Amino acid sequence: MVIFKRLKEVIGMIVMKRKSINQKGIALLTVLIFSAVLVTFVVALLVMTSNDIRLSVIQRDSTKAFYIAESGIEKALWNLNTSILNGGKGFDWRAPDKNDPFHEGFTAEYYDVTVVTVQEETPILPEIIKIDSIGVVNPVGVKNKREREVEVKAKKGILPSSDLSYKYAIATESNMELTGNLNIVGDIHSNGDISKVAGTAYILDGIATAYGVNPIGDSGIYDPLPTIDYDFYRELSKNSIYDGQFYNIAGGTEYFNTDGQVIKGIHFIVGNVEISTNTHLIIEGGAIFATGTITSIGNAQITHTRRTENIYTGIDCTCVEDCTCTDDPDDTCYSFSFDPDSGNYDPLCNNPLALVAKGNIALGGTVDVQGIIQTNGKFTSKGVVTVNPGAIVADDGIFHGGGGEDVMNIVYDESLISTSIPGTGLPYFIRISWREK
Repeated sequence: MVIFKRLKEVIGMIVMKRKSINQKGIALLTVLIFSAVLVTFVVALLVMTSNDIRLSVIQRDSTKAFYIAESGIEKALWNLNTSILNGGKGFDWRAPDKNDPFHEGFTAEYYDVTVVTVQEETPILPEIIKIDSIGVVNPVGVKNKREREVEVKAKKGILPSSDLSYKYAIATESNMELTGNLNIVGDIHSNGDISKVAGTAYILDGIATAYGVNPIGDSGIYDPLPTIDYDFYRELSKNSIYDGQFYNIAGGTEYFNTDGQVIKGIHFIVGNVEISTNTHLIIEGGAIFATGTITSIGNAQITHTRRTENIYTGIDCTCVEDCTCTDDPDDTCYSFSFDPDSGNYDPLCNNPLALVAKGNIALGGTVDVQGIIQTNGKFTSKGVVTVNPGAIVADDGIFHGGGGEDVMNIVYDESLISTSIPGTGLPYFIRISWREK
């Protein structure tokens, strides 16, 4: 019996020891599993954090690249709209080669810009350009650079400017020649040279300035001259309330050859204009605009007067900006007024523009204008030309009073000083579309 009792005690001790060993193994296994799960979670968290940081950096660099691309667009427009004299590149600047773009910036951040013409200017259509700007962010030590590309189309138009006015009796963008039989009351100015002064009976009651060569006066600054917004006046010619007319003759010539013909409002000709010999053309309260040339030949006559409708006198006149009304009944309110009956704005009210052309203007015969003659080309006079009061603006001009007793009289209209004329301003490329590529 003693032997069996001892054997039972030994077996019990062995069982209890095995139970203790099994419990310690389970605890160790539990600890190992928990540690593995914790490590996996930490690693996953670190990976997620790293990815978030990387994505955040990518997003930051991408956004930065976008704004750099936008900066390239703005710099290109500034270059186009700023003259070379003022640090820009001018309206004719283009950068068409994608392999040699306009490039500015640093190694890590820069933009590449191309500028191409997509629509040439025509008598009807404006010039349109396309500006493509690629903004690049390429940090040191980063494999892939970030790029964003923006494309803008811009139309060449006219930007109105309250600071721009007709300041001179005669003004030219490039050369000016004064060749005799001239009587000028007012200042004259050339943004180029006064390249020739000759002839007899030359009278200038004013100051002569030039940005370039000037044998008869002082040096002057480059002074931007008002540019005509042809689109503005083309649309006015189509508006029946202004009594004008639109002629689309596809570059041909419109002949005014009826003696005593009277025209009113804006007559806009897509092509050339000729006032024929033995013809007296009367322009009452309007102007002739041509996308080509304007020529008067032989003994043709042109008489121009300004539009007086909607010009009011005295304290009852209705005025808009730049208009001064007084109690003096003889004081005329020379504003571009509202018609008090219809409430419509009248851009032709006392509008001084008379003969305007993109091409050359050559005037023979007898011309009597109360306003402004302006050409994007060359102005020449070979007859009796009187501008009183008014002004002449040209790209370049030969101012000659004709032969014998013929004389050219120009009396500057002092009311033009600091007066902004509707449909004039500075050439400007204006955005018309935007997209990200």
